[in-house]
Amino acid sequence: MTMRIITGPATQQNTAAWLAWRANGIGASEAPAIMGTSKFRTAYELFRLRRGIGPPPPPNPFLDRIRARGHLLEPIARRAYERHTGTTVTPIIAESSIYPFIRASFDGYNAFDAIPVEIKCPGDTAHALAMKGIVPPEYFDQVQQQIFVAEAQFAHYYSFDGEKGVLLKVPRNQKRIDQILRGDHEFWHRLQTGKWASDEWVAAATAWQSAHRELQEALAREEQARNVLLTQLPLGRKRHEGNGVSVLLSQRKGQVDWRKLLADKGIKISEDQIDRYRKPATENAIVRDTQGNSNIPSANVPGSSATPPALHPGTKSSKPFDSMVDVDPKIDLIF
Repeated sequence: MTMRIITGPATQQNTAAWLAWRANGIGASEAPAIMGTSKFRTAYELFRLRRGIGPPPPPNPFLDRIRARGHLLEPIARRAYERHTGTTVTPIIAESSIYPFIRASFDGYNAFDAIPVEIKCPGDTAHALAMKGIVPPEYFDQVQQQIFVAEAQFAHYYSFDGEKGVLLKVPRNQKRIDQILRGDHEFWHRLQTGKWASDEWVAAATAWQSAHRELQEALAREEQARNVLLTQLPLGRKRHEGNGVSVLLSQRKGQVDWRKLLADKGIKISEDQIDRYRKPATENAIVRDTQGNSNIPSANVPGSSATPPALHPGTKSSKPFDSMVDVDPKIDLIF
């Protein structure tokens, strides 16, 4: 059996037909989030986004810049890949012949040799990994799902920095594919039922713990960078600006203890009198990590399971999928 290649209006990205096709399945680009290897989104966040639960995620300028750069450079990178390999590839979208809801959008597909191609125009860190022969962990599961959909024995991962690229031959990792399939089935079941788990508090609390940990780490880095920046302030100056950053040193007067002031002046005021001038009450929510654990688990399904069970469409496993990437080290660099 071979994958089902989609033709017609759905092949045009960001059209209504394309969005409808994506909504009726799980794309390869969603596999990293489902498996807990994405740097940008957790499985629970993806579930809420797909179900339209709650407000949309806040803007992520960093991620938006990565996507915009990728869209801009992808045609150039594809031509560079074709010169690199001496072949011609075509962007396609397709569904698995075994599980049609498992899908993939290929940046390129070599129909003659049956090679799926994933093209990335990433940042320096991800490109440096590719130069060492390593597919960045946040993209590894995406490539493996593409291999499964294409029923291929390997895929090409092409990392392009805007001028030159590096090509990796990524072999099929059947163990990881089995884990991805299990994760996709479990996630798809959740999407169909509209329920993440029997106890939504567990999922929501785990997602908050993960986000809170990342926030604390980011605040600590910001504080350290801020202190270094203050040491660079020119001697004797209280204001300095450069490279898009402004520093202003200022003093703020302390707060006035109005109760003590009035008492010292011999003025007695009751709580009822004070309440006449009190502004309306507001509600404040305080969320704390009561475990005090820095090793907070990812916001995926709690637990782990190294051996995926037999898969059947629509089957929901009681055990979660394994979120650890089992990467085959024998990835060939093709320069």
